[in-house]
Amino acid sequence: MARAEVQSQGGFPSKEPHLHCPECGSKRFFKAGFRYLLDGNAVQRWLCRSCGYRFSEKGPQGSTQPLRKTSDVSQHVSIVASKSLKAELAILVPCRVGASGKEAKNLEEEATRQEWAAGATATIDAKTEFAEQLKRDGYSQDTIRQCVHYLRLFEKKSVNILNPEQVKAFIAEQKWQTHSKATAVTMYNVFAKYMHLQWTLPRYRYDQKIPFIPTEKEVDDLIAGTGKKTSMLLRLLKETGARLTEALRIKWTDVDLTKGTVTIDSPGKKSLPWILKASSTLMATLNTLPRESDYVLSRTRNTAESNYRMQRNRLAQKLGNPRLKQIHLHTFRHFYATMLYAKTLNILKVQQALGHKNINNTMLYTHMVNFDGDEYNVQVAENLEEAKKLLEVGFDYVTDMDSRKLFRKRK
Repeated sequence: MARAEVQSQGGFPSKEPHLHCPECGSKRFFKAGFRYLLDGNAVQRWLCRSCGYRFSEKGPQGSTQPLRKTSDVSQHVSIVASKSLKAELAILVPCRVGASGKEAKNLEEEATRQEWAAGATATIDAKTEFAEQLKRDGYSQDTIRQCVHYLRLFEKKSVNILNPEQVKAFIAEQKWQTHSKATAVTMYNVFAKYMHLQWTLPRYRYDQKIPFIPTEKEVDDLIAGTGKKTSMLLRLLKETGARLTEALRIKWTDVDLTKGTVTIDSPGKKSLPWILKASSTLMATLNTLPRESDYVLSRTRNTAESNYRMQRNRLAQKLGNPRLKQIHLHTFRHFYATMLYAKTLNILKVQQALGHKNINNTMLYTHMVNFDGDEYNVQVAENLEEAKKLLEVGFDYVTDMDSRKLFRKRK
């Protein structure tokens, strides 16, 4: 869809410099199809990008003449303001003065059908242009995907996305969790800024809840009971603590089979890149995968999530363990962080392993570890060589006693 704007207002050069919105005077608008007259002529219709008002040119397409009579029998073309049932934007509908009730109804229904078709096309193109602009502005693919998702949801529920008050009321009426409402407001606010819509953001705060942490046996059951590609993904999430999008972005160049490391070079949520030591089992499994593309896991986020949910639910029913249904793909990241903190008691190490910039995000995992009945393996190093070997296998230095070094490792 073409977009007409005036260069002086910061947009693209206008192909129709003589046009302006009769409602607000703006010269920033979209083409929104044609309005067909009873005599067969077509009139270009426009959708104002600033206020959402829909209007038409003064005459038929390619003509500077005003609208005229269609016959000698007092049948004039009259412009009647109406509203689309879906978008609730002001539009122009042609109808005949003096027509019978049935004829007028048919004319209005036909005009409405044309309006719906043109309006749907205009909205789709507006969302496409909005997504492209976000990409040019440097927004992540996850943010763009969420923004478009909520815009589609609002339209599906017959909410006018150009009316912030309708959007605000719709979000308030939903039985969503508070953090879901906060996300919806954040994503819509990006669109509102793009469309220059003025509104007051509702106050929704993210709920800070302790996430569900499965047992290691439940995690291993999922890895063993799913297909080859899904199992590979779950093992990768378990051992690296990566987010799903980060795992799907891992390229073969990020995997060092010799050193046994995996580099998370494209972290999400503005996190820091990091390098992780992977197990020999994971590296051996990675080495068996076919290299069909530059990426280790050649699949989209939606495909990965849907395949996992289907296999997880089937496995939960087979094993008779409904707890498995509470394990989402992001749960593997919580599991990794919790186990790492329980093993090291070093919150800074957990922060580094997760790539968190803010340590407050990492402190959540200190509340998920039960330290009752802690048990350790204790070793004594007589010399520097023994101390080195203990450190290599994961023991932590505690203190010196009688000229010897004491080390411990959680069982």
